[in-house]
Amino acid sequence: MIRIGYDHRNARISPFSLDHIKSIRITRETFLRPPDFNLRVFLTDNCFNGIHGDSIKVKLKIFGVTAGIFAERKFHPSQKTVSLKKSKDRRIEEIEIEMRVAAGRGLERFVLGWLPDIEVVAPDSLRLKIKEIIGSSKF
Repeated sequence: MIRIGYDHRNARISPFSLDHIKSIRITRETFLRPPDFNLRVFLTDNCFNGIHGDSIKVKLKIFGVTAGIFAERKFHPSQKTVSLKKSKDRRIEEIEIEMRVAAGRGLERFVLGWLPDIEVVAPDSLRLKIKEIIGSSKF
């Protein structure tokens, strides 16, 4: 179960997985939620595909039939089309999108699930992580 709380070590609001907490102690420290804090915005920026992480801007290029799927669907509220290429018969053959989503396993699994019709354009760290996962996979 995930709960949102103040992480005093990193001085920020963070998601906590209750079943991963090893110990806890009561203190007299208090925390006031910032007046501009919006849980919906926080979760949109810091959760993707069921996994929480730091928010990053991702640029993906999608090809073939899968490009048409990405043109029709919105996988995240921040998703926007950067470019779109159509064939002579007006079918979508390539789309480039940007999203601001949580980094980590949820994003990696999302990208891996659309292979081989997807390419990570940015950030470099995600592109390298996907290459590493593919290279170490046992099919």
